[in-house]
Amino acid sequence: MLNEQVQSAGAADLDALQTRYQGLLQGQAYQDQATNDDYEAAVLKSNSSNSLTSGIIGAGTAALMGYSQFAR
Repeated sequence: MLNEQVQSAGAADLDALQTRYQGLLQGQAYQDQATNDDYEAAVLKSNSSNSLTSGIIGAGTAALMGYSQFAR
C-alpha cells in the first residue's frame, strides 16, 4: 500500500513536470511566432516604401517623357 502511494506521488510529480515543460514549449513557440510576425511586418513595410518610391519615380519619368515629346 505504501509502495502504491509512493508510485502515485511520483507519477503526479512527473505529470506536473511534464505539464510545466509543455507550457514552456508552447510559450517559446508563441514567442517565436511573434518574432516571425515582427520580421514579416518589417519586410512588408519596407516593400511598401519601395513600391511608393518606385511609383513616384515612374510617374516622374512618365511626366518627363511626355513633356519631352510635347516639346518637340
